Amino acid sequence: MTFEEQILRYTTPYQGIEAIQGVDDLLKGGVGTVHLSLQSNLQHMEWRATGKPPHAFMLHEHGAWFDDVLRDFTAKCRGSGVLPVVYICTHTLAARHLEKHPEAWHWLTTDEKGAPLLQALYVFGRSQRFQGCLNNPGWVQHLKEASERAMAVGFGGIFYDNPNWVWCYCRHCQEKFAAFLARQGREPAPIPHEPNWDDETWQQYEMFLCETVRGGIAALSAHLKARDPEFRIAMNTTPPLRISPAVRQLPSFFLNEPVDWIFYESSPIAGQKADGSFARHVDQLSYGAAEAEHYGKLLTPLFKRSTPLDQFFPNLVKLGMADGWAFRSSVTLSDLLNLRNFRQLQAVKPYFEFVREHARRYLESRTSASVGIYFSWPTMLRHLAPRHARTDPKIEFNLGSPVNQNPYPHFRAWCHLLAEAHVPFKTVLDLNDPGVDVLILPETAHVTEEEAARLRRLVAAGMGLVATGKTSLFDGSKERETYVLADLLGASRPPAAPVRRAFGSGRVCLLPDAPELRHAEAPSPALREELTGVLRWAAQKAAFPVEADAPEAILITTLGSAGRTLVNLVNHQVSLDDDRLTPVGEVTLRLTEKPAKVEWLTPDGPAGALEVEPEGHGYRVRVPRTEIYNLVVLDWSPVRARASARVHAPARALARSEQERVREPVV
Repeated sequence: MTFEEQILRYTTPYQGIEAIQGVDDLLKGGVGTVHLSLQSNLQHMEWRATGKPPHAFMLHEHGAWFDDVLRDFTAKCRGSGVLPVVYICTHTLAARHLEKHPEAWHWLTTDEKGAPLLQALYVFGRSQRFQGCLNNPGWVQHLKEASERAMAVGFGGIFYDNPNWVWCYCRHCQEKFAAFLARQGREPAPIPHEPNWDDETWQQYEMFLCETVRGGIAALSAHLKARDPEFRIAMNTTPPLRISPAVRQLPSFFLNEPVDWIFYESSPIAGQKADGSFARHVDQLSYGAAEAEHYGKLLTPLFKRSTPLDQFFPNLVKLGMADGWAFRSSVTLSDLLNLRNFRQLQAVKPYFEFVREHARRYLESRTSASVGIYFSWPTMLRHLAPRHARTDPKIEFNLGSPVNQNPYPHFRAWCHLLAEAHVPFKTVLDLNDPGVDVLILPETAHVTEEEAARLRRLVAAGMGLVATGKTSLFDGSKERETYVLADLLGASRPPAAPVRRAFGSGRVCLLPDAPELRHAEAPSPALREELTGVLRWAAQKAAFPVEADAPEAILITTLGSAGRTLVNLVNHQVSLDDDRLTPVGEVTLRLTEKPAKVEWLTPDGPAGALEVEPEGHGYRVRVPRTEIYNLVVLDWSPVRARASARVHAPARALARSEQERVREPVV
């Protein structure tokens, strides 16, 4: 069992004593990774100082030292091919621990006067927590000791939680920031006191915070892997389109490089609301899949329910897992899998068994679609949520940049619009090789000269482009006089009406009034069809390779590999209130090319081969029913596989011909 196959069968990250007590039933449920939250900061100090674990009640229940209990638990997991992972907090330090360990006062982040700062995530009356500084040698040594103890009792990985940051003015941060500026060829400067997006020192400080967390996790990972190369590391980040002042300041694109798999704390779980609408997180899953593929990793998003449950909802668990597979990821569901009786996992065991049987199909694939939505890191960096925590008299949040052009609602609106239209799409992070027939620029305000040049070459080579609003109208934090893409878009400023034009071998459409937001606010089938028609026009296609006739409740995504396309069908008609499932009848897939064979797979019951029928200028495949999840495998002929026709040929040829590779944002 490979590490990647274990991660595809993830459980909740908040299991504690229940998981240890019910380990046998837990393992029988078919899970691949078990994630415990038994160890918080400084608890290992209590073990060392007193010889007793912080969870003393476990001694009474088990009649053994806590270390022995954990060794027995981790041995059982490993013996069943399951990866045991434990939680350690990267920064957070509860105030109660400081009474027993006063030496830790010297490890905390501080304000300008040297006073310790409260942890920004926990200042709203929930608890009093401080924050350790990753540039402080004492705090780093503490994390190493806690991590070594986890390794010593048999855990195979660590989940580092809360890698967020408040400004710190301690001498270690001041010295390291000066060294950071020197590496950039800049003059030394103190840490800024207020955010100022026109100030290059402020911009460099934001990147310094990112590098501090990334470097800290990389150092911990290297320290542990020197002892065990197979030891696994993850940490909790948040996708940049999730607006959370706790972690949005630090862009996950930078932080996730040193980890073994990407872990996102995201949004409420998917399902059908009481009013009949659907809660979905396709924008976060699509973005996360793109970032995971960029680094060659897997993604595990954490989706939460707004209130704890006192009962097990197996259909919502299945739906969460299916959503993850549709984007080549695992999913963990807070509360829904936080069980006391793990015998209940038998209700979802067929899903764990399904992904174990077909794991290689997912792992050997990548997101594949004719339509791409560009996520611009230069634009994103202008919309961080910087914050400055002070001890007197309050925590102060300074949100956003002075340029009020937020790309997230536009990106999210396009994701949901295409999902409702059953048009498979992918998030594009890399303009070197987008691999799509048409690319959407959703309010991509801060287009750099490098991005502009690459977009011109891609469109001239045949790729379609659809841009909205003020795309390319900004340079850094300042507005340009005209679009930097004016020659490509056919306008210098936002026009009164859409502009359509040819550019080289490609086509361009500029939509000035953000119709995707109008659709998000008041969904309109007519507007949705109009916008998908614009995409087909720009792509120079009568139809996209895979489209569908299906109810709005069905999510359709595609994953591609050599000679094979995986079509995922996920039914979101699972009630968030009572777990009631409404199955969907026949779904028709419409294809522009004829596959050699079509296989229908599902964990929900019997399936089999499906017939390919001619229809007009294309073909159709009818899927008889969808309970929660179907996987339709399109196998292509050897000639079709060698042609790699799922990749936009001009874009790939262009990328290969270029020596310069733009891998990180230009700040």
